[in-house]
Amino acid sequence: MDSDNTLRDHLQEEDMTFFPKYLFLVAALCLAAPGPAAEEKKPEDTDSPAIVETVEVVGNVALNRVVQSVTVHETGPQIPNGQGLKEIFNRTPGFLLLNGGHYGQMAYAFARGAAVNQTLFIIDGVKISDPSSSLGLNLAMISSSLLERAEIVRGPLGSLYGSNAMGGVVNLSTRMHDGVSASAGFGSHGSWQSGVHAAGRFGHWRLSLNADLNRYNDAMQNDEFDNHGAGVRAAYTRGNLEAAVQVFVHTASSGIPSYMGMPSPNRHYDQSSFMAALPVTWTAGKHTQVKLQLSHNTNTYEFNDPDDTWSPFYRNRSQVNEAEVSVTGRFLPGWHFRTGLDAASHTILNQTGDTLDLDNENGGYFSAYAGTNLELGDFLVTLNMRMDKYSDVKAAWSPQLGISFLVTRQIKLRASWGEGFRAPTLPERLNPMWGNPGLNPETSRSLEIGADIYMDRVTLGIVAFDTRYENLIGYSPLTWRYTNLNQAVIRGMEISASFQPAPDLELRTAWTWLHTQDNQYNRQLLRRPEHALSVGFNWTRHRFSLGGEMTYVGKRLDYNELDWIAPVVTSPAFNTFSFHARVALTRQLSVNTRMTNAFNSDYAEVYGYPAPGTRVMAGLSFQTD
Repeated sequence: MDSDNTLRDHLQEEDMTFFPKYLFLVAALCLAAPGPAAEEKKPEDTDSPAIVETVEVVGNVALNRVVQSVTVHETGPQIPNGQGLKEIFNRTPGFLLLNGGHYGQMAYAFARGAAVNQTLFIIDGVKISDPSSSLGLNLAMISSSLLERAEIVRGPLGSLYGSNAMGGVVNLSTRMHDGVSASAGFGSHGSWQSGVHAAGRFGHWRLSLNADLNRYNDAMQNDEFDNHGAGVRAAYTRGNLEAAVQVFVHTASSGIPSYMGMPSPNRHYDQSSFMAALPVTWTAGKHTQVKLQLSHNTNTYEFNDPDDTWSPFYRNRSQVNEAEVSVTGRFLPGWHFRTGLDAASHTILNQTGDTLDLDNENGGYFSAYAGTNLELGDFLVTLNMRMDKYSDVKAAWSPQLGISFLVTRQIKLRASWGEGFRAPTLPERLNPMWGNPGLNPETSRSLEIGADIYMDRVTLGIVAFDTRYENLIGYSPLTWRYTNLNQAVIRGMEISASFQPAPDLELRTAWTWLHTQDNQYNRQLLRRPEHALSVGFNWTRHRFSLGGEMTYVGKRLDYNELDWIAPVVTSPAFNTFSFHARVALTRQLSVNTRMTNAFNSDYAEVYGYPAPGTRVMAGLSFQTD
């Protein structure tokens, strides 16, 4: 315990010696990549690439050929930890998620410093960003126990996905593998969690079901968090045709125990998301695929606090209907193409108290895109272009150019340049109090250069990037309205590594260095630490596994809600430790335990909102898959 306190105190100093000390630590330990490694398919000969699994979010390109920075996480039927996607994100280089209090509170996600509304989130092929709020989607409502795979891309992907992809794209896939699994656990302060998965094939049909029911609590009054979700998918395949119906529903309900440094026993929010999609895929011959997808997504957020004089109630609701048709294939061996059309309509409701600020206001967009991947021996060249036209907003063009080069079958050099944008939301444009119909899209321009090493027991990645943001939308105290008033520059470096010194032991780390510049205020961007570090291990035996994770977040500027004269303060650095263990009782049944914030560190990820103390969860999991 004394040694852990010493390490914690040392990390929180964060002086100018941080970079060389911890870069040396990373190199000396040769630790890990940001999470479970992508599935490796062993080559039949030494000339084959070490990793051939494709990454869907960048166009089904092999992981060892992609030009962007991509991290793939595989999840399993384990006891969920109550942190939602937080554990996955914070072990990904360049990605950081901070909560305003316990895990159910508003989550602020930063992809290379880009805000949550500048990063696109996708579940089973459907965009789930919330256009009813300039804050973007609250990630607290998505449970990791529902997921089978997460692909996280850092850097602009507007050339493929349009608005909100300036910082990157997070592509989430719910669990669809055959079999049955279930889990249930109980823990600190009356918390409990449960989940179930079932999937199988029945002739031409393939069905899958996922569901979870969770409640978390902490020591403070009004600190309960209920988190429920379910997903169903039915797919029919015959010949070259596959048609599916998929539905994803999630709800979150949480108390907010404090506000402006004072207890708030009646402060509360409810949030829900409903997604339905009809994807149809037709494979023409061996090399061409046509896909049509119709989707609907509704997000609702309601806030209540009868003790709040200024804003006791507000509600946001967005409804998005989208239709997309795409064609992918190849002209010649090694020359692949993709092209498509994408159109969507938005309906937004904003309500403050009894006043409807936006009463089902309508908007939408139309997009067209095309791209190609050209393999020239050990070179891969990627070129994409997309045009998006939003209602009453000037058209945005998003080009992207990238190249990767296989120095050997295990070493890759790569570079990528791209532009992205975020269209102003309808509330930012049309709210009667502070909207501005003349807003232009936020834009970004980014360059990254990196290298990756893929070996049997060692993976290593390093990348440097430079991103410039223009026309950032913010509230102007001079006009009392939103306006394009800011520019920002973000430079940084990411290092990730993994090492297997023995077949049953994996060590990993992910380190991010950010230098941000807010040109409007001539200071760092708020809530973006200069240093973030994750170090972890997994030790797996036949019937037993043990793992741990240390997360360090450096000091950063933040809002101070209690001081109008000095509204920006420096929030101190913190680090936390978490551990988990699993014991197999039988081939199908196992006992799982998890401890988060193991040493009860006293810290706040968002200034003024204390993070939870130690939480212990334990339970059983059963699986036939």
